[in-house]
Amino acid sequence: MGTYYTQGADKAAIIAECVLSCRAERHTVHGNHLWAIGQGEHNGKPHRYVILFLLSNQPGFGWGYKPISEDMGPAYYDCPLAYVKAVEEFEPLAYAAEWREKIYKINGQVRPS
Repeated sequence: MGTYYTQGADKAAIIAECVLSCRAERHTVHGNHLWAIGQGEHNGKPHRYVILFLLSNQPGFGWGYKPISEDMGPAYYDCPLAYVKAVEEFEPLAYAAEWREKIYKINGQVRPS
C-alpha cells in the first residue's frame, strides 16, 4: 500500500480527509502520526478499530497519507492507550491482537483477556 498525495494540499486538509474517510469517532495527531478510532462493519455488524495515518509532505507538491489499520500490525506504538481500550469490545482482526498487546505493555499495563 502506498502513500496517497494530493497536489496543493496542506496538512490540515489531509487530516480532515483521513478523519472523514474512516468515520473517525475521535482522533489525535502526534507529529506526523494521525491516530483515529475508525468505524465500519465486519461480518455485517458494527466494528470499531484503531487506524494510523502516516502523514508526509512532498515539497513542491503537497501533503499525503498512508493508512495502516491495526489489523496490519503497524510498527508504531505511540497510539493513545485510551484508543486501544475503546475498541477492546470488538474482536481484534489479523495482527491487531499482537499490536494491542504491545501498546498495553509500553504503557505498563496488561491487556485484559
